[in-house]
Amino acid sequence: MTKQTAPKDPYKLRRRAVLREAGKASKLDAMLVSRPQDVTYLSGFTGEDSFVLVGCGWACLITDGRYAEQARCQCRGLHVHVRKGRIAAAVADVLKGKRVRKLGVQADHVTVAGREALDKAIPGKRIVAVSRVLRRLRAVKDLSLIHISEPTRPLYISYAVFCL
Repeated sequence: MTKQTAPKDPYKLRRRAVLREAGKASKLDAMLVSRPQDVTYLSGFTGEDSFVLVGCGWACLITDGRYAEQARCQCRGLHVHVRKGRIAAAVADVLKGKRVRKLGVQADHVTVAGREALDKAIPGKRIVAVSRVLRRLRAVKDLSLIHISEPTRPLYISYAVFCL
């Protein structure tokens, strides 16, 4: 029996690229995405207790062993880091060797304790709370989010293009 893996999703690749650009505009070297809906939006991963770390030219899904196989199947083309301990230690592992001085975190989702753990795990890196970056990006819908039946899809796509 062969494993079914999801094909590389150009929409998710583009979403991560747009997030990188938004991070650059905020002078961030990387962004840690922790809100579950945003993790799914950027990676396609539907499991729990996972984060996406996006930097300049790279991205990584951080999950634990319970979801390792699911993550590899759902996130083709995205590096999957299976953590053995706490999330802060996994973030530190992923950041080793990467040029990240300023890390953005989702202000509305990372707890004070989570931020303190990150401060301890990655000393010397500045952690910046960022608000609503992904919510603004998610306000613009792409075709992967438009769920319409196959026979009528060309009609709706041409209508959407015409209305642009």
